[in-house]
Amino acid sequence: MRTIREEATFAEEIAKLRIEYKRLDDVLQAAYSRLTRAPESYHQIRGTSLWRFKLNLFPGLPRLTVYYTFDDHEVHLLYADLAEEDDSGQEVAVET
Repeated sequence: MRTIREEATFAEEIAKLRIEYKRLDDVLQAAYSRLTRAPESYHQIRGTSLWRFKLNLFPGLPRLTVYYTFDDHEVHLLYADLAEEDDSGQEVAVET
């Protein structure tokens, strides 16, 4: 199993979100469990070593997208942002 490492930018973004979304850690822990065992099971951004996964925090709220890389020993969580779909189905960033 790999170790989860929260990089500084990721930790800053998550800290802001924790204020508004009290159960954020519960949702993240479920994703971390999968990441430690099979980080390649999420979506790789074409032509890069960057991967991402999306979480629905709660029904009706924006989705959290987490960007990461990994090696044989660690998963490096790099960045997180919130997005919701507009009327056309495109994702639009949400101000935090």
